Amino acid sequence: MSDHASGCLEDARGLWERRVCLEPVSKNLRGELKLLDREQQECEEPRCLTLKTDHLLKLDVQSHEPCDAELGRLLDGTLVVRRLIHALADGTGQGRGLHTGEFQWAGNGVRVAGRLAGMTNIGTHRQPPFDPCQECRAPGWMEGRLCGRVVRADDRRLAGCQVTAAYRLLFEPSEGFQDTGVRGTLEGLVVCACGGAECLDFTGFPLGSHANPWTVGGHSFQVIDGSGNPAASADVVTLGGFTGLHAGFQTKITLAAPASAVDITLVHFARPATVTAFDASATAVDSATMTVANTPETLHLTGSGITTLVVDAPQDETLLLELCVS
Repeated sequence: MSDHASGCLEDARGLWERRVCLEPVSKNLRGELKLLDREQQECEEPRCLTLKTDHLLKLDVQSHEPCDAELGRLLDGTLVVRRLIHALADGTGQGRGLHTGEFQWAGNGVRVAGRLAGMTNIGTHRQPPFDPCQECRAPGWMEGRLCGRVVRADDRRLAGCQVTAAYRLLFEPSEGFQDTGVRGTLEGLVVCACGGAECLDFTGFPLGSHANPWTVGGHSFQVIDGSGNPAASADVVTLGGFTGLHAGFQTKITLAAPASAVDITLVHFARPATVTAFDASATAVDSATMTVANTPETLHLTGSGITTLVVDAPQDETLLLELCVS
């Protein structure tokens, strides 16, 4: 999953220049880690033994009232990581390690998708300089950073927003990192573009064919066929259980007005699509490529004066589900 898709706020210049509104997110977490697979990997040079584990992490997410904001409370629900991968030192589940995974977070009429990553079995709350509530070796702790994008939202205030947070989880450590209960905290922010985003959601459109190019919500969509010519029509279809605008081999989107940020949600069933943003001089200002198949994925593109988007879909099996412009 690319940084664009995950919602990680790692571009210092972009964060400085982008006008954003911030809302607190404060959650209590409780759930389980279920072991799916594990193996020990031994290296001769340098000599080491590393335990790799694959877990399902499922967490019940509930508001911590003193700090959770109105928008944050909409995120009460369930957070799932279907493959939480660990690498742990010394071949044991109690060794110092790192973890990473991709999550789906379903709340009250909202869904967030992204990644989390951090460290396991370490104690950052140790002396000095903190009170001695941990030692540097602390089996049974996971902490790290979570970042994601809102890919579905009934409340339009959340359209195109990001969620970034720090989490800390406590579990029962074991030699083989067996199934265990988990409880913890999550503290972070909902990050939204100033002024909000205008969204066009094709998933609720009736099936059918339209003129090509097709103007919807002030944006113009031109679908290109395999020979590089405009297709006979722009079609709203259902594929793989999803309804959206069929992107053909390429779709050119001319925005109703120049934008500084665009979120485009796609689903593909073969080779991943790439979206490129251009300004009025036809200069590419940003680009992002999908990383998962059969699952809706939101790509975030930014730049000064974006006027056009080009969706390249190499095998004619991509649907455009939603377009949000801010």
